[in-house]
Amino acid sequence: MPKRPWNLPTLPVRTFGKKSGKDIDKFSKIKVPTIEFQNMQVMQNAVAVMNLKTLQTLDAGDHIIYLFDLEKYKTLSEKDVLYLSDLRDKKIISI
Repeated sequence: MPKRPWNLPTLPVRTFGKKSGKDIDKFSKIKVPTIEFQNMQVMQNAVAVMNLKTLQTLDAGDHIIYLFDLEKYKTLSEKDVLYLSDLRDKKIISI
């Protein structure tokens, strides 16, 4: 895996990746430039955005598994993407 050139900010990852938007307004916690996609606010510097429809939820004990239908997507940039291994290597998450 190639070495990533960026310094990973932990607050956006912890806020956007680990908390439900049903519980908090994620964009009020972190001030980032946004655009509108499918009548939703999304980060302007995202590599891609998706609109998903929940088809099914499955209780897996300590997790809930979601099955989605991809209704619409848009590629916003051809930039390098953030990998799970990047988050583990920087100790932002531990799995």
